[in-house]
Amino acid sequence: MYEKLGETGLQRKHLAIAKVRRMRDLNLLPPKNMLPKHFRTTQMEMKLEIIDFKQVNTKDQQLSADNADNLYLEFIDLLLENCIFNLADSMLQYVTNHKTERYLIALSKIRAHQGRYLEAVEPLDKLLSQ
Repeated sequence: MYEKLGETGLQRKHLAIAKVRRMRDLNLLPPKNMLPKHFRTTQMEMKLEIIDFKQVNTKDQQLSADNADNLYLEFIDLLLENCIFNLADSMLQYVTNHKTERYLIALSKIRAHQGRYLEAVEPLDKLLSQ
């Protein structure tokens, strides 16, 4: 959604938040530390660094391709349940494995709801031939 608005920074931020949350659900990351910090007992040092986030590897990039696909497919299923078919169609481009059952079924549902019935049959034929 942010990509279509041209807000690449917000797109990266919210995608990273979703991936880190998913990794915590899968126990790939430890739970978030919620212990209070004592700011008055520690000395503060102010360092200013300019960070190029395109070159920095963050925690969300540790998510495997299969888990990332599952994350995207769960979001696509949520969009389909709420009848948001065009956004679900644009989210399909982020799924890397195009041969899974969930991807083919989601693609078929989207094409059927868009009225493109001949294109909706093709993924089902691929699914049945597997």
